[in-house]
Amino acid sequence: MQLVRRAASRTLNYADTLPNCLRAAFHDAAERDVGKDAGGANGSLMQELDDPFTYPDNLGVAICHSYMKVFVPDMRSQGCPNLTFADAIQWVGGVAVEMAGGPAVPLLPGRRDCGCFDNSTVLPDECSTLEELAHFWGQRGFAEPVKAAVVLNGGHNLGNVRSTVPHNTASGTGFGGAGPNCIGAPGPMTAQPNLFDSQYYNELYTFTGRAGYLFSDRALVTPSNITATDLVKLYMNDKEAFFNDWTNFIQEMSLIGVDPKPAKFGVHDGFLPGGPIGRVPPMTPEEGNGYAGTGANYTGAIVVPRQPLLSEEQGSRLANTTGAQAAGAQTAG
Repeated sequence: MQLVRRAASRTLNYADTLPNCLRAAFHDAAERDVGKDAGGANGSLMQELDDPFTYPDNLGVAICHSYMKVFVPDMRSQGCPNLTFADAIQWVGGVAVEMAGGPAVPLLPGRRDCGCFDNSTVLPDECSTLEELAHFWGQRGFAEPVKAAVVLNGGHNLGNVRSTVPHNTASGTGFGGAGPNCIGAPGPMTAQPNLFDSQYYNELYTFTGRAGYLFSDRALVTPSNITATDLVKLYMNDKEAFFNDWTNFIQEMSLIGVDPKPAKFGVHDGFLPGGPIGRVPPMTPEEGNGYAGTGANYTGAIVVPRQPLLSEEQGSRLANTTGAQAAGAQTAG
């Protein structure tokens, strides 16, 4: 994993591949069709995005699909001959978080590529309620589904959304199919879309900055959801608590649908079979990591300047200058 981790840290960039590959890790793992007992972290995303308009729920992570089609063959020729797309998608998603200042999460090797097509329609969308998100994660084996929903939504610390229109199979624009009713204006997910910290929760709880970009974000802090709101407040004030819980939940998510017997590991084995669960030391920063020309690296992400809030629309939008800055950036849905 260390070779892959280092190579990804040198090739991901903050403008598109970094947030996109974090989303890709979610999409590949969470496509678990519980009713059919099929799917999960198995690399099916690669087949699905070879035929993108048949699987439009994954259009938002098409950039990472293109990245993986180059990255994995390169790594196989450079000392990792058995690297699977399934492993690479999860590992690179973890590196993306680390590069953006988040925890260095240990993820196990051993996922097998299925060469199949999973059911991408099972994924939650931008209109999901907290109850729907909790049900989704509970079906996928999480013992604390409400907490899983709050923690894993923290992935929305990173990235930008390029469109608010429903899917258009002719142009490939939009994502999720719900349109503007559940999505804010195009732009960054938070006021600091290249920094992985507790900013997402701060904006949600205080209704500042982007104040929860999607309906499914704001669903975490509605008056009827006291447990979720309390967790949002905790993570807003305690970044380490968020990082620790993120580590545990993302490790579990990365093994959804994985048979531990052939790979000889389980959810709580840690970095290597038999190793301790928890975080690993971060990589040493290197000059030039990140978006070309910025000098940014994974400990010093690009920060979009905060904008003063307008009292009549508190927290609803960033100023036009920020929107223009993010207009060409890519998300992931």
